[in-house]
Parts: sequence; structure tokens; C-alpha cells
Amino acid sequence: MKQSRFSPRKALLAAGFLGVMAFGGVQAVASGTASQSQARQCSSICEPDCQGFGGTYRAGVCWCCG
Repeated sequence: MKQSRFSPRKALLAAGFLGVMAFGGVQAVASGTASQSQARQCSSICEPDCQGFGGTYRAGVCWCCG
């Protein structure tokens, strides 16, 4: 029966996997907060141009939400 030993290759693969998973988790959290802030902006930025509905201002144009 083979005895399992510490392998630098396995350690590097595990560290890489954990790094990728952590990066994905951070991106998921950042995406959630970005969509919340866009929803808040949607309510007041472009109301005059959107006939009472909110909108977002991107690239010099108001994009209406309603």
C-alpha cells in the first residue's frame, strides 16, 4: 500500500484552486453590490428625460428604466 506524501505540485494546484474560487467569490459579491447601486441610481438620475421614470446615465445618454 502506498503512503501519501506532501507534494509541492499538489500544494500548488490546491493553492491555485483556492485562489480562483476566492476571486470568483469576490466578483460575485462585487456584482451584487453594483446592481444594487444601479437600482438606486435608476430612481432619480434621469427622471426629467424619462417622463417620471428613473434612468441611468451612461456614455452621455439617459437609459430609462420604466
